[in-house]
Amino acid sequence: MLGDTATPAIERRGRLGTVTLRRKAAMNALTHADALAIHQALDDWEADAETDAVLICAAPGRTFCAGVDTRMVYAARLAGETDANLRLFAACYRLTRRLAAFRKPLVRLIDGTAAAAGSGLALLGGIGVVGENLRLLVPGCGFGWFPDGGINFVLSRLPDGMGEYLALTGAAIGAADAVDLGLATAHVPSTRFAALRAALEGAERLPPAAVRAIVEAHRGVPPEGLMRAHAGIIGRIFSEPTVEGIAQALAAETGDFAATARELMARRCPTSLCVALAALRRARNAGLEAALETDYRIAARFVRRCDVYEGIRAAFEDRDGAPVWLPGSVESVHQDIIDACFASLPEEREDAGSSV
Repeated sequence: MLGDTATPAIERRGRLGTVTLRRKAAMNALTHADALAIHQALDDWEADAETDAVLICAAPGRTFCAGVDTRMVYAARLAGETDANLRLFAACYRLTRRLAAFRKPLVRLIDGTAAAAGSGLALLGGIGVVGENLRLLVPGCGFGWFPDGGINFVLSRLPDGMGEYLALTGAAIGAADAVDLGLATAHVPSTRFAALRAALEGAERLPPAAVRAIVEAHRGVPPEGLMRAHAGIIGRIFSEPTVEGIAQALAAETGDFAATARELMARRCPTSLCVALAALRRARNAGLEAALETDYRIAARFVRRCDVYEGIRAAFEDRDGAPVWLPGSVESVHQDIIDACFASLPEEREDAGSSV
C-alpha cells in the first residue's frame, strides 16, 4: 500500500471539474496530500466562473475509496509521529465539511467499496450515484477507531436503530439499501457510468436542473435490498441505550441475522463500540459542524491509544486477525473512559481543530 503514490487526477473537462481517485493498489485510500489537493480543487472550482459542476469518482475497479491509508497511519506511529496522524484525520474532516458546503452541483459516482473516510466522500454533499457493486460500510470499530469524518452525523439521521446497526457491526449495504435509506440519491448501472460522465463533460452548461436531468436519464432499478426485511429486529435491538444492552438483546434473539450481528460486534474494539454509540447519539441533536468538532476531539484521544494501531496490525500488518483490545470487554469500558474522549482539549489543540 505504501508503494502506490498515484495522486488523484484533478482536471476540468468542459464545464465539469473532475476528481478521479486512482491509488488502486491502496484501494484509493486517502493521504494527507490527497485530502488537501481535493479541498483546494473544490475551492478553485467554486470560485471559477467556467466551472459549473464537479464530479468525484474512482478509476474503474472494485473500490471507490477505503478511507485513509491505514498503513501510513501505522508507519507514523512506529516513527513516533502520532501528531501526523491527527493532522491526516483533521484534513479529511475539513474535506468532509467542504464537500457538504460546496455551492455548485456535486456528483459522486460510487461503485465498489466505500469505507471509513471513503464513506464520508460517498455520503456527504451533492448527488450520490451508486452502481450495483456498491459495498458501503463503516468498519472503524473493527480497527480500534470509530465512525468519523461526519459519518456519525449521517448515521444518526437514519431511522429505527439503522445507524447504530451500521456503526457497531460494520456490516456492508448495497445500492438498493443505500438509496432506500437516503444515503444515495440514485442507482445507475455501472455500465452507464461512462455515458453519464460523458454527458456531464459534454454539456454546454451544467446548472443544477441540468445535472439532475442527466443523472435521471441514466437511472436504473437497483437490485433488491435487504435491510427492510430486518428493519423490525434492527429497530428493536439497536435502539437499546447501551452497547451492553444491545449485546444482551442480540444474545436473546434467534435467527441468522441476529447471530451474524452478534459475531460482528464481538470482534469489534470495546472502547470503539462504546464511544461510537455515544458519538452517534450526541450527533442526533447536533449539526454537522458540531459533529466534526466532536470527531476531532475523539480522534485526538484515539491516536494516542493503542487500540487503533493494534487493529491495523492485526488486519493489515501481521494479518493474524487477533487484536488484543485494552480494555478487553464492553463491561470494562467505564463511563469515565467514554467521557474523557468527548472532553475539551487543551486550548492549543482545540485551536488546531477549530477549522475542522
